[in-house]
Amino acid sequence: MMVKYDNIELRSEKVKDIIGQVPPVLIRFGNGIIFFIFLGILCCFTFIKYDHIIETETVIVSDSNIFIAKIRIPPSDKQRIIVGQKVILYLDNKSSIFDDRFEFFIDNMPKTTYINNNEPIILLEKAIRNPIQSEHGNVIFFSDSCVFKTEILTNKESILNSFISQFDILNKTHWFKPSCQ
Repeated sequence: MMVKYDNIELRSEKVKDIIGQVPPVLIRFGNGIIFFIFLGILCCFTFIKYDHIIETETVIVSDSNIFIAKIRIPPSDKQRIIVGQKVILYLDNKSSIFDDRFEFFIDNMPKTTYINNNEPIILLEKAIRNPIQSEHGNVIFFSDSCVFKTEILTNKESILNSFISQFDILNKTHWFKPSCQ
């Protein structure tokens, strides 16, 4: 059986002194300090911008003397790409070429989405001359289909806009109309 004790003083004099003191300024204004820290972080997310880079791959296929670079773009990144942005085609995934790249700019943005292996993609096509001259001055000839790592440099955007656009993309992904080849 539990015994109930009423009005027993279990605190020592030191504990009573600590409880009776006014807390320091940091503790009194702690909620305000935490609010201003979160406000500062939100301002950083809003005003500090970074380069958003879309990493994808490019397939170069032959069409007589002209080679066509077919860049595979996920539909979720379509709204970030505009005409005039720089595309960097890295040539370092081939065994004979190391640390070299080829750059060109986007001329047009297709509106057709294709389904490839149950994954939607947008094919951005760019005609390139054969041979090409790389950034380091190397002349490169293409003789057959090649696959290269590619980066598309998009406009700078804030972390907050990037976060919000992810929700916008989720709402729009159910409304695209794919066309199959």
